[in-house]
Amino acid sequence: IELIQVPVFNDRGTKNGVDIRLSVDAVEMSFKNPYIVRYIVFGSDSDYISLVIKLKEHNKEVIFVGNKGSTSPALIGYCNEFFYLTDIDGNRAIEVAENPVEHVQELTDATELFNRAISTIQAR
Repeated sequence: IELIQVPVFNDRGTKNGVDIRLSVDAVEMSFKNPYIVRYIVFGSDSDYISLVIKLKEHNKEVIFVGNKGSTSPALIGYCNEFFYLTDIDGNRAIEVAENPVEHVQELTDATELFNRAISTIQAR
């Protein structure tokens, strides 16, 4: 597990940059590390459907964790399993901070949330 910062080069943000980076890294990892058979992604965007399809073509299991109300129903249909973030964390979602300095605490919260998500999925 590696946290990666995607730099912002314009005023439109990093949304697509993060999606693309995650997808490229996951597909690359599937070739370099064939022993990894399960991918767990936190996201809700239907742009990830192509990633799910590609990983499943290579016999990988794909599990997504996303937000209620903003997750694409199509994405849910393509995944092997899908969990709502609120089902894992008792109706609490991580909010994105406006100030980058605030992300230090959020990363701690995100790590704790991620660990709970993994534990929940493993318990199934």
